[in-house]
Amino acid sequence: MNPFDSRLFIGYVNHVNPQYARVHFPSSTLLSKYFLLGEEYYGGLLGSFVTIEGENKGFIGEISELSLPEKERFSLSEKAFQSSDFHPTAKVEVLLSFDYYDEKKAQRTLTDFPNIGAKVYVCPASFIQQYVMQFGRKDDDLLIDIGCLTSNQQTKVNISQQALFGRHCAVVGTTGGGKSWTVARLVEGMMQNQTKTILIDPTGEYSDLAKQKNAQSERMGKETYYSYKDLTIEDLFFLVKPADRIQSPKLLEAIRSLKCIEHGIGNASEFSSFCIEGNLAKTGMTKRSFDAYCYRNSEVIEDGNLNINLDRLEKQITLECIYDSDRSNPDVFGGRNENDVSNCVSLITRVANIRRTGIFKTLFGFGDISPDVRNLRQCIDDFLDINQREKTLLRVGFEDIGFESQAREIATNAIGKYLLDKARNGTFKSNPMV
Repeated sequence: MNPFDSRLFIGYVNHVNPQYARVHFPSSTLLSKYFLLGEEYYGGLLGSFVTIEGENKGFIGEISELSLPEKERFSLSEKAFQSSDFHPTAKVEVLLSFDYYDEKKAQRTLTDFPNIGAKVYVCPASFIQQYVMQFGRKDDDLLIDIGCLTSNQQTKVNISQQALFGRHCAVVGTTGGGKSWTVARLVEGMMQNQTKTILIDPTGEYSDLAKQKNAQSERMGKETYYSYKDLTIEDLFFLVKPADRIQSPKLLEAIRSLKCIEHGIGNASEFSSFCIEGNLAKTGMTKRSFDAYCYRNSEVIEDGNLNINLDRLEKQITLECIYDSDRSNPDVFGGRNENDVSNCVSLITRVANIRRTGIFKTLFGFGDISPDVRNLRQCIDDFLDINQREKTLLRVGFEDIGFESQAREIATNAIGKYLLDKARNGTFKSNPMV
């Protein structure tokens, strides 16, 4: 349809700046509702789209404000509005420009602007719809039906899936504004398009989506857990919050020592006498030989992962509270330092509390795990398997997880890191996932 049809004329541009344009309505009757070719039009409704006729390009804008001139406000009444003529103005946010000769060529970054006196028309729904559908779309891209125009509820809005999720997408709004509904609509659209989707559900409000036959649901803390050995040292620091001066270095050394034991240092004859029930007591050990071993195995020891037995961490922190050197032999580690032990008591207590707190035991798999509870990483791998095409949605529910100690945030961050590592390794190039 012609976007500059004279029957759709509503006014002229009388003010332009880089953010918006102002439109003057010659008559208030142009604001009234009317029908044209079976389509309903509103000349002046907040949220309505308009087209502006420029010299070299056309423009599409959205009405964001309506007002009357100051001198006409005082004479406004029901009787006067029915018998007199007013001259409203509208503030229009210019959204994009398009080529007169090829309407599919649109620019969202404005390099041209409307001129003063340019004519303004109500934008036909079919005209704005074609730009919404073409936004960021490739030839073989899929579309998602997200709703209809507020100015014309008969016009469906289909948006390119690639345009929404090719980079980053955020749904924002006030309470009750429809954020959850919008996310659910987007997920439904991706399920219909057979796009693999992982949905982290913090409150369980999307559980109905997972009841469909092409979806599966995993409830964290009840049906699945995320092994603490798959967390990072940074995550542990966030949980136990060690003090910077003494506790942080001791915690790092304790993790390093446990990694040395679990990767074979305790089996070497020169260190076997320093291993006590799975912990490493370095008092009397040659510092140079220990540092040399850590250097040779730095790729494993310094990888940043928490792949240790956390049950031994409390005792290992205590064993790290030693003097740097022995008084009689500076080449070996010294004995127990009671001041360091005192400074680390609060840290040791926090580590013990983390291990024994019910929410963390079920969420991160501390202690004995029931064989019926599955590792979430394995569930994700099975879901993403390119040969498993019958499931398109994996809902990870957090409704059984409490809010203490920011457990939800840590679990979400861990899942995100795992998927990011997969993406960086090229896993999703041939099998995309949202």
